[in-house]
Amino acid sequence: MEHTPAHFREAKLAQWLFGGSLVVLGILLLFALGDLLGPPAANERWIPIVRVVCIVLATIALALMFSRVSVILGRINRSKDDMGTKGSELVQEVRTTHFIEKPLKRVMGSATSAVMTLRSVRDAGGKIVDFEYLIANEEAERMTGLGHGELVGKRLKAVMPGSVSDGSLDEYIKVVDSGVPYTAERHMGNNGMDHWMGTHVVRLYDGFAVTFTDITERLRAHELDLESARLSLADRIARTVAHEVRNPLTNVHLGLEQLTDELVTDREVAQPYLDIINRNVKRIGQLVTEMLGSSRRREVNAEPCTVKDLVENAMKRVADRLELHNMKGEVDVADGIPTVLVDPELINLAITNIAVNAVEAMEPGKGVLHMSARSTGDGVVIELRDNGKGIQQENIPRLFEAFYSERTGGLGLGLTTARSILNAHGILLQVASVVGQGTTFTLLFPKAPVA
Repeated sequence: MEHTPAHFREAKLAQWLFGGSLVVLGILLLFALGDLLGPPAANERWIPIVRVVCIVLATIALALMFSRVSVILGRINRSKDDMGTKGSELVQEVRTTHFIEKPLKRVMGSATSAVMTLRSVRDAGGKIVDFEYLIANEEAERMTGLGHGELVGKRLKAVMPGSVSDGSLDEYIKVVDSGVPYTAERHMGNNGMDHWMGTHVVRLYDGFAVTFTDITERLRAHELDLESARLSLADRIARTVAHEVRNPLTNVHLGLEQLTDELVTDREVAQPYLDIINRNVKRIGQLVTEMLGSSRRREVNAEPCTVKDLVENAMKRVADRLELHNMKGEVDVADGIPTVLVDPELINLAITNIAVNAVEAMEPGKGVLHMSARSTGDGVVIELRDNGKGIQQENIPRLFEAFYSERTGGLGLGLTTARSILNAHGILLQVASVVGQGTTFTLLFPKAPVA
């Protein structure tokens, strides 16, 4: 029970009343002793009056004292009841907390998202300068690269120094100051691939709770769906164009054959022109066929393949081109890479087309084509890196468009074909390039490729 000044005053008054009653009773005892020890004094007629007065005062004092004591005891009893009720509630709350704590820890431990709580660290002026980790589940420790129990107690800037440069720290401070939750999708470089984390932050007392969820696969799946839709549209357009071109082209070809058979006079003069027409008719037919093949949906006959074989076979297919232009080819395949479920002929075609594109982008006598492969937590990564002229950032999305080529005389169908093959396997293809330094094509084979 919490004592207030009123309670202190009541207790003090009870003490004074009790003390006064004892004084009056003491006086009465003295009078009684006087009667027993000696004869009454000359003013003995006043003694009965004084006794009566003392008795009345003592009675009043005792009555007030008992009244106050009764009130105080009542309040004490009510306080005990309140304390008992609150104690019961506290015990129930502790039991509930204990009941919930273990399942909550199990849920956090099994969560696929990284969950952390941090408290504010303020300077002498009360300004937030950093945060300290209070709780972190296993996924949070794995994401930060720390062992079990090592994250709690550390500072945010020490564990994630990039939070200052990328603006995360400022966003966390804003959440604590304003109480407004914060949600974002942040890019994180990982194994040479684009890695995306969904971030959700809410204020928690003088700090915040944050959840990091890996949304890379969802975004990759969405990107593959969009690319499949684009290829499907391109395929329909290609089929329409091919139909409209092939009909008149067939008539031209038939007419040319008829003209060649019936031409008797001036055959030698007309033959060069007939040959030109014939070559271009065949060339147009070839272009139409390649255009249809670059965008059509591939039938995949998947089988387990070693990544080393895929990389080495692709390098062998471009070895003659490299030798012709006095360029070098390098292969670096890490050990322990699991097999992948793919169609070897189609994947070899896709990687070869990318390699040919890399060779054509490099300068003769100086070019180096580097192919590497390694295993990651997301699957298997194959990289093709050249030291060619590079590509402007605004042109990278156009690389996979049909008939787009930065090389004079190029058809622009090789990368389109490669992209359609990789999409059919569920393999993500990404391009990074620096003008004047070269280009890197990165292929991510998922853990369970779509076959």
